[in-house]
Amino acid sequence: MTRLEKGPLTLLWERMYLLLIVVAASGVASLLVSQAMPETYRGITRGYLPLVGDTFGLSSEDANIPKSPKLPTSDTNAQTALKGILDSAELRAMAAEALGDIDTEYLRKWTDFEIDKFNFLDIIAWHRNPETAARIANTYMQVFQEHITRTLHRDVDAKLEALRNGLNRAEAREKELEQERLDYMKGLGTVDYSAELQALIQRKENILSEIQTIQLNLDSQDETIAQIQAQMQTREAELQGLNASHLPPGNTVPAGFILSGQSYVQNSRIKELQGQIGQTRQQIEQLLIKYTEAHPRVVEARTSLTVLEAELAEQTERELGSLSFGKDEIYYDLVKSLNDAAVQRASDQAKLAILQDRLAELEQELQAMPEYKMRLDAYERQLTDLRQTMSEMRAREQEMEVWKLRNATYIEVMDPALPESEPKLPNTKINLVVALILGVILGVVLIVVSERIHEHREAAPW
Repeated sequence: MTRLEKGPLTLLWERMYLLLIVVAASGVASLLVSQAMPETYRGITRGYLPLVGDTFGLSSEDANIPKSPKLPTSDTNAQTALKGILDSAELRAMAAEALGDIDTEYLRKWTDFEIDKFNFLDIIAWHRNPETAARIANTYMQVFQEHITRTLHRDVDAKLEALRNGLNRAEAREKELEQERLDYMKGLGTVDYSAELQALIQRKENILSEIQTIQLNLDSQDETIAQIQAQMQTREAELQGLNASHLPPGNTVPAGFILSGQSYVQNSRIKELQGQIGQTRQQIEQLLIKYTEAHPRVVEARTSLTVLEAELAEQTERELGSLSFGKDEIYYDLVKSLNDAAVQRASDQAKLAILQDRLAELEQELQAMPEYKMRLDAYERQLTDLRQTMSEMRAREQEMEVWKLRNATYIEVMDPALPESEPKLPNTKINLVVALILGVILGVVLIVVSERIHEHREAAPW
């Protein structure tokens, strides 16, 4: 059978050794490459955007009661937008800042974002350390949640600002209507302000009563402060007397401190005097060998011995070492009471100043009472409608303020990342299978190419 008549299976069988060599080499190369590759761990955090967001209302409980469980949205546009935000340079920079030890370039290369078949948003981070991989994924999700929350709060702040501007314009319009009504009533020359006047008079009496009460409190507080100061002076004198009996002459203790402990040490002067007395006695014995008792040197030595023995008799075995002083609880309780009384007095003085300002304002309003007139029906209807609108706007404002105080989570985290026990890369099994498949393909190609080259050489005329 000629080479041209052989089929592909026959050629493969004849060159099986080449195929086996290539496959074996591919497998060995795959194992070597897998061993040379650093181990890389995966951290994956799963979250989702709820299909129905949380709502909140003050006027009705219907908006506060959930209608269905929180399920992930299947809106592809919303999912694409979320992935776009996650892959933005701004969010990477915020995540890198939160992580501290990971830069934005690493996050760009080693973080992935996917939407799985359950519509969960997966944040996948790769790192050689499993704890770091999990931390990157969790931190990225946390930063993403905070970014979404800040964005929504910023939008609500803008709407709230617009609502407040509308309220300010409504309040300005209310003042305009009030002024128009007042001018109209002035033109009619009819004024009925008895009810409002009575209310202002009652408010004035209430403020005067409060002022009188505060003034009485201030007088009582002055007496209390004086009594506390006198008690502090008395206690200072008592402490000085107690401390003076223990202090060495010329030493003082700060006010408010009392002796809390004292220590004693051995009197080193006793041993020194005993040594000197022994030396003096030996000196006297040596002198008496040469001289009599009446000799001046003997008399002088006797005199020194008498002085040393007298000083030794005055010494004590232990002497005072150190004294420790601590805060006197009674004194500092008085200091605290004085401070509390001073704070209360300052608070009452501030309240008194506020009430006096209010009283002055009431006096001005009482003087301007002739300007308040009976309300007309037309102005009343306009003011009623306007105030109703303002009330609704304030209710919306309160709802927005309460909404801002909520700690709502707009991206729900279902499965936070945990450190994995085994690396995801390199996957030796997959690498080996792929290498063996490629080895088979490469071996077949080499066999075919070598056969074609051989046929070409046999068919060549030279």
